[in-house]
Amino acid sequence: MSESDETVSATVTKAHDAGPPSNNLSKLMSIAKTAWPIWHDFFEKLILLIIGFVFTIWLGNHIAETYRRDSARKEAMLAAMRSDLAQAMETFQSISQLMDKRIFRMRRLHDVYSGAVGKEFLEQRLKDYREVFMDWNDNLNRNLALYSFHFGTTSASSVGRHCSENLAGVHDGFTKVHRMLQRFIDGNSDDATKLRDALDSFNPCIFLLDQLMLQKIKEMRVNHLKQLAE
Repeated sequence: MSESDETVSATVTKAHDAGPPSNNLSKLMSIAKTAWPIWHDFFEKLILLIIGFVFTIWLGNHIAETYRRDSARKEAMLAAMRSDLAQAMETFQSISQLMDKRIFRMRRLHDVYSGAVGKEFLEQRLKDYREVFMDWNDNLNRNLALYSFHFGTTSASSVGRHCSENLAGVHDGFTKVHRMLQRFIDGNSDDATKLRDALDSFNPCIFLLDQLMLQKIKEMRVNHLKQLAE
C-alpha cells in the first residue's frame, strides 16, 4: 500500500472514531446542562449579595441623615430655648432692679420728710429720686412690651388683696405712691406715717411680681425641655 493510501485510511479512521456531528452536539449540550445549575446558583448569590450591599449602604445613609436632621433640629431648639431664657432673665433683672431702685429712693425721701434724717439730705435724695423716676418713665413702654412678650398680659389684674400680677398694675401702684410723695415735695402734706404705710403696703407687690416673673421663666424652661424630649 502506498503512502497516500495510508494517509487516506488514517483520516477515515479518525473521522469514524470521532462519531457523527450530532453526537458531539449532544455531548456539548449535556456538559452545558451539567454546568448551568452551578453558574445559575453563583449568579443568584452574586445578585443577592449586590442587592444586600446596596440596601445596606442606602439604609446606613438614611439612618445617618435622619439622625443628622434630628440632631440639627434639637440643636436649633436648644439654641432657641437658651436665647428665650436669656432674654427673659435679662428682662426680669432689668425690671426688678428698676423697681427696687425706685421704691428704695422713695423711702430715702420719706426718711427726710419724716425727720429720720436731716433736711440737708433732701436735695441729693430728691435728685436721686428724680433720676430713677425719669429712667422709669423713659423705659416704661419698652418694659411693658418686654414684660408682655416674655411673661404675659399687661392688663392690671390683681393678686390677693391689692397687688397686681403684672407690670402694668405695679406701675399703677407706683403712680399712687408717687402722688403722695409729690405732695410732700410740693409742701402740701406732713403726714409721713401715711406715706410710710403706703410704701410698706406696696413693697410686697414688687416682691410678688419678682416671684411671678421667675416662676414664668421656670415654666418656660420646663416647656422647652418637654419639646426637646418629644
